[in-house]
Amino acid sequence: MICVCPSGYVSSGSGTCKATPPVIMIGECVSDADCPEEKACVQRVCIAPCNCGPNADCRIKDHKPVCACREGYEGNPELECVRGM
Repeated sequence: MICVCPSGYVSSGSGTCKATPPVIMIGECVSDADCPEEKACVQRVCIAPCNCGPNADCRIKDHKPVCACREGYEGNPELECVRGM
């Protein structure tokens, strides 16, 4: 005779079945790969990673923000872009 434990249970090794502990995932992600392309995993939550300075636009590449000054502006897009001369 072969005994089989029902779904959600595993053999205890002594002829009885015991419940498997539930898998609890705190948060919605563990790494960027768990998030959509336009989001990043930050403290186990998928969020938009953009944090560019004023007058800069952000696009996402491989879950990372890429900041660029808007046309007619210059500077460090992660801090601030100012109107060019």
